[in-house]
Amino acid sequence: MTIAQDTAETRNLAALYLLAGRSLLTSSPQELKAVLDDAEEALPSSAREPWRAALQIGSQDLEKEYVRLFLSPDHAACLPWQSVYADPPQLLGDAHHAALAWYRRCGMEPSRENEPADHAGLLLSFYGTLVASGAAPSELALFRRQHLHWLAGFSRKLEAAARIPLYRLAAELIHALVQDPEVAP
Repeated sequence: MTIAQDTAETRNLAALYLLAGRSLLTSSPQELKAVLDDAEEALPSSAREPWRAALQIGSQDLEKEYVRLFLSPDHAACLPWQSVYADPPQLLGDAHHAALAWYRRCGMEPSRENEPADHAGLLLSFYGTLVASGAAPSELALFRRQHLHWLAGFSRKLEAAARIPLYRLAAELIHALVQDPEVAP
């Protein structure tokens, strides 16, 4: 493998993690289309059209599903915070503080002060940033062990609960990434 291939593969892998992360952080079809544009080369050709078609959804429909899945005070279908899957569940718990420490070591902070740092979208996006920065394999493995292990179960839950194709595709992508971090789906 040449350095150029390695760089392209690293860039593609990072773009997939960013696409997976952003799909859990925003309900803006326009923002997701921009992220998809950056990740499209990394997706298998058979996955590109389904992602494009899924993003043809109207803003209001996407927002409604986003709230139902992740934010609804009436029992969101897929809570996106690692801390709520801990024993005992606790929002802003240990996973939040550990993720925040990772972000700060890299000079980053969540954009909103009260945002739980262990949000699945932030964790996936940050991991993509680590990949793109050329982080050591040991550092990547440590972050995965500490913060991505729970996402396989989360992705299955998301796939089952999703009512629109976008979130089923996101669930498939997340599942593929956390099952084999080196292979694009």
